[in-house]
Amino acid sequence: AYLSIWSAQPVRVNRVKSKRPRFVERPFVAVCGTIQPGVLGRLVADGRGSNGFVDRILFAFPEAQEVPAWSESEPDAQCADYWQALVERLLNIPPPDEGADPLLFTFTPEAKRLWAGHHAKLKAEIDAFNRDGDEARAGHRTKMLSYTLRLALIDALARWAEGREFDIPTHVGEASLAAAITLVDYFTSTADKVLFTLHDSTPVDQLS
Repeated sequence: AYLSIWSAQPVRVNRVKSKRPRFVERPFVAVCGTIQPGVLGRLVADGRGSNGFVDRILFAFPEAQEVPAWSESEPDAQCADYWQALVERLLNIPPPDEGADPLLFTFTPEAKRLWAGHHAKLKAEIDAFNRDGDEARAGHRTKMLSYTLRLALIDALARWAEGREFDIPTHVGEASLAAAITLVDYFTSTADKVLFTLHDSTPVDQLS
């Protein structure tokens, strides 16, 4: 079910104890968690390594870091207030009427040119991995195309929520797409580390 929910495909749940089936037209699930590198292999158990499950995960895989020193510094309370106001304004966007099409966003001309270059770059990488038989990296980069669009939309709406304009924007600008590409470049690099651990590493690599 998670694979179809990721694509916002309708979900119907039939339960014996329920009087009628439950139907969700546009499901959305946000999942955040942690996992130790030593048990990453569980992610690909039971066929999940070949069904696209791992391709849909955005990994944060930092380099080994020293334990930070004790500090008396505390977060600025204004940061929390700013973030709360931004999120509340996003949550107050009214959903589309039942059965209506969702809001449609398009690229500005500058963003469209940037997208064309980004798409060409990822396409070249995907084609190269497919030629080499590296389905894991090819599959993950394919999902990165979708994530680029999603992250650009999030950034565009966050910029709107931060400002004072009333009307919801209908375009995604170059700055939002550039920010999304930066994030995708990071998540692609961390995914490569995870995929190396899952598919290519040897016991010698694990000693380093």
